[in-house]
Amino acid sequence: MPQVFGWQHLTYVAVFLVLAVASLYLIHRFCKSDFSKFIAIKVTAAILLVFIVWNRICIAISNDDWFYFIPNTFCGIASFAFAICALAFKKDNCTLHCMVYCGFIGGLITIIYPDFVSQNESFFYVNTISGLLHHSMALYLAVLMFMTKWITPSLKKWKYFPLGLCIMMTYGIFLLTAFDKFEADYDAMYIKEPLISGTILTWYFVGALILILHLIFLLCYTYIPKYINKQKQKKSAENG
Repeated sequence: MPQVFGWQHLTYVAVFLVLAVASLYLIHRFCKSDFSKFIAIKVTAAILLVFIVWNRICIAISNDDWFYFIPNTFCGIASFAFAICALAFKKDNCTLHCMVYCGFIGGLITIIYPDFVSQNESFFYVNTISGLLHHSMALYLAVLMFMTKWITPSLKKWKYFPLGLCIMMTYGIFLLTAFDKFEADYDAMYIKEPLISGTILTWYFVGALILILHLIFLLCYTYIPKYINKQKQKKSAENG
């Protein structure tokens, strides 16, 4: 039975890292024009959309009910929204300043701790592998956007991330209150239960922690380079 941190999980992570690093290097090396970067972003977003649609179809089929095609998890709706926004919107669009962080955080956490890998004896069970692939591609797309400067972190646009999270949590509350199936079978967006059972990792604790880290990241990204440049100018003036 596949397990988190088992050999199958770790092998998948290793293969993903090798392929991701190699392909990102090639994109960095050869995609210099805005058009080539545009193509790389759009193709990656299209692949992400294919993977998340495949995952939801697999879940619907395994539950013998197409109602379950509706994404009911944070990463499910994030991958859908991230792919569609990346395909539909231009560079540095405000929605991407939310979705790129959702894709990065959700993808990274799930690749490190994919709690669903033990749902079947086979690691290549379609629900398992399609879930891993859409999380991996969401993380990859986020890194690609940062690397190509398709998204430039901006302190002025910090508000779009918490606003987007509020919209996603509202969507989760809607699923729980409007549809009995989600109330009975799933905990949409982990609203009622912790992300990991028996821990303090509730949605509001994790959400607050992520928002604090996001703000710290933006502050560092904005002011550390300015401080370094100021110190260089000061040292240059003293030497001159």
